[in-house]
Amino acid sequence: MHSQERTLFIFSDMETPTVAHVLKIIEGLAPTEAALPEDPVGLQCGDPDGPAGKVMVALDANGMTIKQALAASAGLLVTHHPLLFESLGPRNMRTPIGDAFTMAVRGGLAVYSAHTNLDASPHGINAALADVVDLREREILAPTGPDSFKVVIFAPKTSLGPIRKAVFQAGGGRIGPYSECSFAVAGEGTFLGDETARPAVGSPGRRESVSEIRLEVLAREGTLAGLLEAVRKVHPYETPVMDVFPLKGKAPGVGIGITGLLPSARTVGEITLLVKKALRLKAARVVGRPGRKVSRVAVCGGSGGSLLQAAWSSGAQLYISGDIKFHEARSAEEHNLSILDVGHFAPERFGMVRFGEKIHQQCIENGWTMKILYAAEKDPFTVMI
Repeated sequence: MHSQERTLFIFSDMETPTVAHVLKIIEGLAPTEAALPEDPVGLQCGDPDGPAGKVMVALDANGMTIKQALAASAGLLVTHHPLLFESLGPRNMRTPIGDAFTMAVRGGLAVYSAHTNLDASPHGINAALADVVDLREREILAPTGPDSFKVVIFAPKTSLGPIRKAVFQAGGGRIGPYSECSFAVAGEGTFLGDETARPAVGSPGRRESVSEIRLEVLAREGTLAGLLEAVRKVHPYETPVMDVFPLKGKAPGVGIGITGLLPSARTVGEITLLVKKALRLKAARVVGRPGRKVSRVAVCGGSGGSLLQAAWSSGAQLYISGDIKFHEARSAEEHNLSILDVGHFAPERFGMVRFGEKIHQQCIENGWTMKILYAAEKDPFTVMI
């Protein structure tokens, strides 16, 4: 399954999509603003205007997967783990990672990372793991992403089009998988300019009444300043009136880890067998009694020890994750939290395959033709039984 080619269809008005067009689909599924601070997500190397050609999906960006992508004539390698966690220079250029980066650049391969933003995505790693056990009534364990704001702009009706365009180009108006979202309602604005005013409508010293539009859009923290500046450039008023309201908490439904309810109570042992089969695991580690029946489960693919407290605080009776340390397991015992440790590789590799299928689905809906491949990868650990 992991090494088979699949045909994708994207945007019917184009013969060959560019890297940028494919990245627009990827970032619609896993917005970069949902990533944790300092996480180097995004395009790591390559020309966004170059043809995507074939797309290869992998868990890791390293010399092995880059060689496979180049051998397959792929134009884009999409990975979960970034190729670069720090900038390259004389100190680290002559390393395996530096060599892999050079290989990608010389081969004209674009490398893109969707890391913690994919963990936080409803189409990502944790969502795929939650699907395995069919979690219902899902909630986020640890909300992430930037704070959100509602921006309210008052302007004459004739300026609505240019202002909306400026707002959307500046990154405003995105709600989940939807872009260019806004709300507008008509009203009446009044003003009285003094002798120094240069009003776009009317004259200084005279009270004016103008039919105006109240435009509302959402903006994320990283786009807010640019959005306000973009509006000022196209707004006809000398002093545009814009209100900015901070919204409580992080973006809804975005975060690391998921908790939810099983369709019906099951034993830890039954869930272990189910997960092992889905992830193709030979073995898994369990903390707690395999015969214990549970109904609320929390999941976090990859290294999930940092979310243990969030897991038991959510009321979860079982936590499915990986890389759990000894003292973390002891702490889980003390809080009566069972653990199913499935390692780091298997759930994230499984999630990347599922993510590739999501990209496939989005591309079909948009209409291009291209191919997606999955790199041949294996867990660095060998289980000796």
